[in-house]
Amino acid sequence: MGKHQKVVLIEDVPTLGQRGELVQVRAGYARNYLIPQGLAVPATPSVLKELEQFKQKLTQSAEQARAAAEQMKATIESEPLVIQRRTGREDLLFEAVTRDVIAEALAARGLQMNRRQIRLDQPLKRAGHYEILIHLHEDINATLTLKIEPIND
Repeated sequence: MGKHQKVVLIEDVPTLGQRGELVQVRAGYARNYLIPQGLAVPATPSVLKELEQFKQKLTQSAEQARAAAEQMKATIESEPLVIQRRTGREDLLFEAVTRDVIAEALAARGLQMNRRQIRLDQPLKRAGHYEILIHLHEDINATLTLKIEPIND
């Protein structure tokens, strides 16, 4: 009684596990539901070998992404970003500097990123020096030194 079978999940299954996990379930549950629904495959030696290779690839790509983020952090923090804007009295900008403007200026430097990575609560409306946090990877953040220089006509 209670014959069990090991399966590898190929989709996330609530209360059971996440994609790529090896789980043990009742044989009937695997045979009648998980496998026919395309949620799991039997844990054969070849499937387990593929799973191991898949996990290694994930680890390698995560390490590469982390290294790229570290390199980008060093580049961002190496020199300030200078943006020039026309100003009026008291160095108030005619056109605010937004996350999009900062992302475009960084892209011109060869640093491609999503504007949501730039942690800016509200647009900058005055010339000056700012330090802006940029989220690059899970726990890697860079501090961008931004100089908004006034252009007076």
